[in-house]
Amino acid sequence: MIKKDKKTIISNGTIITPFQSLENKAISIEKGKITAIKERKVMDIPAGVEVIDAGNGFVVPGFIDIHVHGGGGSDVMDGGYEAVKQVATTHSRFGTTAFLPTTMTMSKDKIIESLKSIHEAFIKGTGAAEILGVHLEGPYISSEKKGAQKEKDIKKASIGEFLEFNQASGNLIRIVTLAPEKPGAIDLIRWLHKNRIIASVGHSNATYKQVQEGILAGLSHVTHTFNAMRGFNHREPGVVGAALSSPKLILEMIAD
Repeated sequence: MIKKDKKTIISNGTIITPFQSLENKAISIEKGKITAIKERKVMDIPAGVEVIDAGNGFVVPGFIDIHVHGGGGSDVMDGGYEAVKQVATTHSRFGTTAFLPTTMTMSKDKIIESLKSIHEAFIKGTGAAEILGVHLEGPYISSEKKGAQKEKDIKKASIGEFLEFNQASGNLIRIVTLAPEKPGAIDLIRWLHKNRIIASVGHSNATYKQVQEGILAGLSHVTHTFNAMRGFNHREPGVVGAALSSPKLILEMIAD
């Protein structure tokens, strides 16, 4: 990890920007910010500066992962600071510099335990990837599209219960994955939108019309598009049809 209190230079790598690839360049970083990108041979390197050799690899901006359940043999739902720290440490090795630890559908007590652990890790820090908040996946999802989520713990949406979850997290919840067709879901979506928390459709058997109703209430995101949702059909476009045709929705996808 780059230390923010000292100057760092990264050299001997191909720098990838949103616009181009830069070779034979070096990056100068001070106090956590890029201050210069210059030819390596002309960059001044004062004594005491940390120099990182990229080893002819690629130098890219850190990845921000908004949907992370686990890593390194640990899962966010294991509970405890060390489990969350292990997840953060593992993902940082592969280029993720910030992430949203993601819960899943389990008992209320288990979800609250996990949320408290994430909050603890947020306060203490992990020494690795930074925790930006929490992604609450479930328990307000569809039994028909539950995927790996536990059916016995699926329930109707509740603003009151969500407030308990958010309190346990230290008000860190940033995204909620839910099924808009579930009882109480539209009211929860409206509340989330009003309070600037992202409502995401996922693990849902909603029709195209039901997703559109969710969008009108504030739905703005799609969790792992195509996976665990009603697919596209010529008579019923479903969640996939709404995802692909609605400009107000941002699509998350599993890249592999």
